[in-house]
Amino acid sequence: FFAVSTLVIVLGIFFGSRASLAGTGAVEVTATDRDPAHKKLYNIVEEMKIAASLRYMPKVYILNVDYMNAFASGYSEKSAMVAITRGLMQKLNRAELQAVMAHELSHIRHHDIKLTLTASVLSNLMLIAIDILFWSAIFSSNRRENNRLIWIVILLRYALPIITMLLMLYLSRTREYMADAGC
Repeated sequence: FFAVSTLVIVLGIFFGSRASLAGTGAVEVTATDRDPAHKKLYNIVEEMKIAASLRYMPKVYILNVDYMNAFASGYSEKSAMVAITRGLMQKLNRAELQAVMAHELSHIRHHDIKLTLTASVLSNLMLIAIDILFWSAIFSSNRRENNRLIWIVILLRYALPIITMLLMLYLSRTREYMADAGC
């Protein structure tokens, strides 16, 4: 069980960025692109990378979809990438594109992806541990002696998922506010 969990985490670290691009018709934008819109986007990201004092240039992608979104991914600054949808690129002027890319690079600079992944893993490990306690308490031979403990474990089994979800939502929202302030 723990080997499979570890494998999933490692695969998420190394292939998570590619998975988030799957099915979107993503096109990587490079410094040598000839398309003026691609060149403009790459230059904006490069400018914001310098302004954010990042050591590595993140990979830049345009998602071939009409909805408006942008995101950053990558476990470390070296493996980071930013992506923006074609729909959002068409709606924004240069200054607005700079603001969006600065926001995404702020996520990279402050290691938000790593923080969120770590918090998710720890909260899931806690939920697995309480589930193990729950089932061991249910099937224990001396249930009457541990009656109070069983009720505490049952309460935690149903309360902790709600609490962890609320804490993860709080973490997500505060990191978004910090990325807004950091850009």
